[in-house]
Amino acid sequence: MNLINWHKNLAEKMINNLGISTYFAMWLSFIKGVGFGILIMFLFSCEEKVVVKEAPPVKSDKIIDSINFDYSVGVKGNCGMCKTTIEQSVLKLDFIKEANWSIKTKILSLKLENSIDFNENILEETISLSGYETTNTKANQDAYNSLPQCCKYDKKMNVPASKILQTTLDMP
Repeated sequence: MNLINWHKNLAEKMINNLGISTYFAMWLSFIKGVGFGILIMFLFSCEEKVVVKEAPPVKSDKIIDSINFDYSVGVKGNCGMCKTTIEQSVLKLDFIKEANWSIKTKILSLKLENSIDFNENILEETISLSGYETTNTKANQDAYNSLPQCCKYDKKMNVPASKILQTTLDMP
């Protein structure tokens, strides 16, 4: 007698002795299987708790602080693509050494190469021609229309006014 026939005979005897239908017997078998599965899982499962670790903070060689920048201006924008476009457009100007636009604060902080050559009108015109606005200028409409959809900012957005900041000397 093989295992299948033995199990079939055992199941028929239980159904007859208990007076239950085969449908109910199948449900009992299913529940019994789930119960044993849960029991086995608790007895033989890994005892280690799953720990979700956060990524370590990224350390940067330079800390950007507004005191290190000579000039800042509010520029309307939304995303990382805006950040790249704004920064790259102003870095093409001869008098700009560093540019950092914050997505959160909407402030473009600039370190000037030569403060004497600085021209606010040229800076704001460059920002305008790249499709973005400051408090003093409106964006070039053709440039704005060519921006990706995620970069189309709310024209009513409020941004901080431009400000000349204190200059610091880079001392070793």
